[in-house]
Amino acid sequence: MTHRLFRNALLSAAVAAMAACSAASAADLTKSADIVNALASVPKAVQSADGRWLRRDPSIDLQVQFDFDRSKLTPLGAQQLDELASAFKQPALAGFAFELAGHTDKVGTPAHNLKLSSERAEAARDYLARQHGIAPERMVARGYGADQLADPAHPDAAVNRRVEVRRLAAAPAIVPPPPPPTPAAAPVRPLPAPQPLPPSGGAIINRQ
Repeated sequence: MTHRLFRNALLSAAVAAMAACSAASAADLTKSADIVNALASVPKAVQSADGRWLRRDPSIDLQVQFDFDRSKLTPLGAQQLDELASAFKQPALAGFAFELAGHTDKVGTPAHNLKLSSERAEAARDYLARQHGIAPERMVARGYGADQLADPAHPDAAVNRRVEVRRLAAAPAIVPPPPPPTPAAAPVRPLPAPQPLPPSGGAIINRQ
């Protein structure tokens, strides 16, 4: 009996721990309203190291999670993209295109990280288009590997593994398809030649 109670207590503790972990993870999601506020802001001017002033397009980092060393979305990663899709559909962002930039940490070779980040960016774009109907023309998927670390002081930190969403210029106009061709009109048949008038007092006899 004691063993059974101990086992049940362990199961209850495990379930409680999993629920707490799930709740904490869900709390880490960036909500669609915050995404809209970040991407709808006015572009900022920043000064580069050489003194030039550059325009920085609005952007936001999202912790879109994938399976380890793969481009398969985790359930939490899909939830984050659901929030992003909701933001893309808001009037404030409806007229813009966006870059989905994949980033990795410093673990692994540069070639591997570049390939993995590209595949993850493409997976995010495909999910948004397939699951939420976001026009592919509005999204550009690019991978940057570990070239743009969010935390350079800790190159292997999880914060570096992310998808950055950057607002681009206005989305290209979607041109409606041309109307189907008008069917050709049926040819006009010529009228039969008029029959000659009979001589005075005569009659026309139609022979069978």
